[in-house]
Amino acid sequence: IWTAKSTTYQSVHLLGILVLEMAFHLYFKFQVIAARESAKSIERQSKQQLKELRVLTLRQVRLSIIPILFINADKVYFPIFRFKIRSPGSKNKLQTQAIKIK
Repeated sequence: IWTAKSTTYQSVHLLGILVLEMAFHLYFKFQVIAARESAKSIERQSKQQLKELRVLTLRQVRLSIIPILFINADKVYFPIFRFKIRSPGSKNKLQTQAIKIK
């Protein structure tokens, strides 16, 4: 036996649930859209940085790799690669950076 009170209560309850579901749906939809947009902007930034890096490596960096092998008694050290990077500002100075490869 349905009373008027219980049916109105139930319909209001269902309506509330529907409104909540719609709100969550829209919220998550907007979250997904925002995430996509930020991913696209990050991709654009990284492409731009990659272009700048390529230009830098092609034009300004003269790289000479000198492998040096040290033999000490029965130990063989892995070669240390020295990168001589010609910085864009200075013509005569060479920046040297040693990287040990393990």
